[in-house]
Amino acid sequence: MIAYFFYGSNMCLPFLQQMGVRFGKYQKAVLQNYSFTINVPDENPLFGYANVVPTINEKVEGLWIEINEEDVTILDTYENFPHDYLKKQVRVWVENKELSATMYYGNPAICVDKNLKLNEEQLYRINWIKKEDFWNLS
Repeated sequence: MIAYFFYGSNMCLPFLQQMGVRFGKYQKAVLQNYSFTINVPDENPLFGYANVVPTINEKVEGLWIEINEEDVTILDTYENFPHDYLKKQVRVWVENKELSATMYYGNPAICVDKNLKLNEEQLYRINWIKKEDFWNLS
């Protein structure tokens, strides 16, 4: 299993299962000194995809999750790695522990300078994530 940090609509566990991504343990996590934005462009210039950018004294709430190593290629394909998204190792806070994780982030070569809109599918996944019971992870 490989640890990942997900933010935005990738935190929707039913969507991961629908893609065929097998995962194990998962917990709420916080990425310090980053902020959430929607600046990875879609084909439609009004819409885009989530990204995190370094920002002092900001934080992004997300999900630390263990992914089956064999399923990383599914995620890479979905994220259009390495064209739309790149990967890097980050340290996130899970409860009172700092853990390492791999994170997708928008390729700076294609990101735009404005906050774009989410499409209907992403909004659906975000609304699933906002359900109260999701954040009551043990």
